[in-house]
Amino acid sequence: MKKLISTLAIAAGMMASAGMAAHAAEVLKFSHTDNPGGSRQAAAEVFAEKVAEYTEGRYEVRIFPAGQLANDPKAIEQLQLGGIDFTVSATGSYASHLPSLNLTAMPFLVDTYEQGWELYDNSKWLQGEFDKLPEKGFRVLSTWEAGFRSFTTKNPLASPDDAVGQKNAGISKRYDPLVNGSNRFPNCCDANHGRIFVNPTGHRKRSRKPCGYD
Repeated sequence: MKKLISTLAIAAGMMASAGMAAHAAEVLKFSHTDNPGGSRQAAAEVFAEKVAEYTEGRYEVRIFPAGQLANDPKAIEQLQLGGIDFTVSATGSYASHLPSLNLTAMPFLVDTYEQGWELYDNSKWLQGEFDKLPEKGFRVLSTWEAGFRSFTTKNPLASPDDAVGQKNAGISKRYDPLVNGSNRFPNCCDANHGRIFVNPTGHRKRSRKPCGYD
């Protein structure tokens, strides 16, 4: 309600000004955590252009990169609360709202990039899980490839034995069993190809880097 009142106040002020357009574009906020110059920023800019084009200027997508508005978990919360309108994050980031999405982080789930694209583009199961998300306060518009999960180290890491006694820093405790409990490392592609994202052109960035360790 507060947002609606604020919008009406701005529109009233604009109509009272001579020579101003009768209707101002409604601003939609797009938040992501990548730095400017990255692929997500470039894709967000294309998306903003297409929204303006297809709506004939009725909507303006304003992009906020580098976590200006929120980190990934907070951005998802802001989606639910209406504080932002679009975000892009790893599929597993949504698992706190739909735990079954944790399955997409399993190691060895796919063997090739082609299998990963098929999973995210055409899997009836995954689409069914995505269809449950509007009940949580947001929806998936499309997916974006995010490569594969790997280990970055200062010293060579050619086998699990090389990691004995070493500390591992991960993005989430949900990955600990993959490293500590399984006694082996994921050494090829997992299903971390997908990030929730609007892809208006139908194109996707496809890295040709082979699966394996950095």
